[in-house]
Amino acid sequence: MIVTWNVRHFPASGLAMYHISVLDPDSFLSGLHDRDPETMAAVVDAARANLRRSEPTFEDYLQALEKQGLTTFVSRVRANTK
Repeated sequence: MIVTWNVRHFPASGLAMYHISVLDPDSFLSGLHDRDPETMAAVVDAARANLRRSEPTFEDYLQALEKQGLTTFVSRVRANTK
């Protein structure tokens, strides 16, 4: 699997012969979240806690991820942590 925002340069027809698929990061992370929501919420919180220059709240961190295009993933994390 290739995970990239640049999915248009990786057509399914060209990847099929290699048994490779392509997903954008939002879809990839959303799929992982669907499989194990609690673990993914913990991973997001651990990534947030690992920041050295800033100490955002969990919600601030989710907003930053959302601004990066991870809208579906963030909505799923929010729904799971309420």
